[in-house]
Amino acid sequence: MYIKTLPRQQRFKIGFLAGLFAGIIASALMLLLSVTVGGIALPDVFASALTQVMPPSLFAYLHQLIGGDAKHYLFYSILVGQCLVFALSGALCSWLLSIGRERLALLGNKFALLDQSDGDQSPDFVHWTSAILLALILWLVTGLVFLPVTGAGFFGSQLLIGPLNSMFSLAVVGLVFAVLFLLMHNWLVERQFRTHAAAKTGVSTTRRTALRHGLEMLGIGVIGILAWRFVTGGSSNPAVDTSTSLLSQYKKKITPPPVPNYGTLQPAPLLSPEITTNDQFYVVSKNIVADPTVNADHW
Repeated sequence: MYIKTLPRQQRFKIGFLAGLFAGIIASALMLLLSVTVGGIALPDVFASALTQVMPPSLFAYLHQLIGGDAKHYLFYSILVGQCLVFALSGALCSWLLSIGRERLALLGNKFALLDQSDGDQSPDFVHWTSAILLALILWLVTGLVFLPVTGAGFFGSQLLIGPLNSMFSLAVVGLVFAVLFLLMHNWLVERQFRTHAAAKTGVSTTRRTALRHGLEMLGIGVIGILAWRFVTGGSSNPAVDTSTSLLSQYKKKITPPPVPNYGTLQPAPLLSPEITTNDQFYVVSKNIVADPTVNADHW
């Protein structure tokens, strides 16, 4: 028989862990949609807005202190912050829903907007309507508050990808987050019920609990490694990304590709060539995740 409810601190913790797990997967999906179908990447948008308002002296100091990888460290920091926002959203959702259901149960209200649990079912479980509502709130706050504040306009209307792509990609990410949060949250609640039931019956679950915790940590670690390898381009060696490969990627973003016409040039003795070959150019991009597609006819 299940316990009636969990302590509020335990509810907050369960919601935080479920939101963190779902947020990591949702953030990885957001980056995948950004580089494949032109979806919006919130860390990239926020990083661009942050560098624009940053004083030049501070920007120069950080660039000199950290080096050329400063923008990557900034991106990783913002990505971690985004996952923490997902986690806190899940924690607040779990905590507030449980408090609301407790009060509704005390009042004897059977026609509550939030689903009311019956019998031995604890009110700590999250219903699918509540998870979808959480995703909808995050979607609206992102599109109507966060993006306009960063200068991207409502639902990214000022970005090259346009508002439709932004709305669609954010909706897909939000839906995936809602489903994963629902499954992980209710699974964690169910596990707490079983732990309490085993403690009441005097059954020792120390070894089983330790093994389960180990598998959970291993799964989270694997997910983190995969997400890290995806963000860093699937290679731990930055030397693999030569200037030639970078330039070939940038040339694919220009449609149609430009055809230079330099005419006839006579190289001067003892001087460097007047035309610098592509593989000798220093290539750098301020964009952290994806570069925009450029129309060469209107450049």
